[in-house]
Amino acid sequence: MPVELEFDYAARTASMDKFSQDDINSLRDWSVKLDKSKYVPKDLTDKQLILFYNACYGDVEKAKTCIEKYYAYKKSASDFFDGRIVDSEELKPLQEVLEFSVLPGRSVAGYDIVFHRLHNTEPSKYNFELGCRLLFMTIDACLTKRGPQPGIIFLFDMRGVKLGHLTRCGLSHLRKFFQFVQEALPVRMKEIHVLNTEALVDKLILLIKPFMDKKFFDMVSSLYFLFHI
Repeated sequence: MPVELEFDYAARTASMDKFSQDDINSLRDWSVKLDKSKYVPKDLTDKQLILFYNACYGDVEKAKTCIEKYYAYKKSASDFFDGRIVDSEELKPLQEVLEFSVLPGRSVAGYDIVFHRLHNTEPSKYNFELGCRLLFMTIDACLTKRGPQPGIIFLFDMRGVKLGHLTRCGLSHLRKFFQFVQEALPVRMKEIHVLNTEALVDKLILLIKPFMDKKFFDMVSSLYFLFHI
């Protein structure tokens, strides 16, 4: 069953910097003919396809790669994507630990802003995999409501984060998280702001840098150097 997205397709495509309905038709025809091993659904809607197309700045071939990786990661990293019921026994306790939101306003450049912080700062309550699941659910809610946008900003407030939180981030899950965000997330990632990191900035950078390509790391490196000036 196709996913129902709520944004106005005509309004959003009219505001995009690059759009061709012929390109979307081409992506749909391509997805239908894909081998089942690719995990890509046969019934992708134009609204779903336009998210990948926009994320890849109208490059059809890059959009195809993004779509394949998106569904491949959803299959291989099930900890991040299965059980997406907010009030489930698994996720409900995390609502007392983590806060995620899409800010009602946008940046000066018109980018959506996804905000995250701890509500309960006790490390033993923290679960990185479930936190990633809630983050991706938040991004999906933003895409469902607002559709393709010129960009997105991640704003992470690390107030209350301790070394104990970092030690609960398994390396394999960190690798999968950054692979998905960098290669398959159907958004235009523009900026990543990490606030209140002074106490842990060296340990944080040491932990995450091996999993980030240069372009992605440059989005956060300015804040890293700011604390060293």
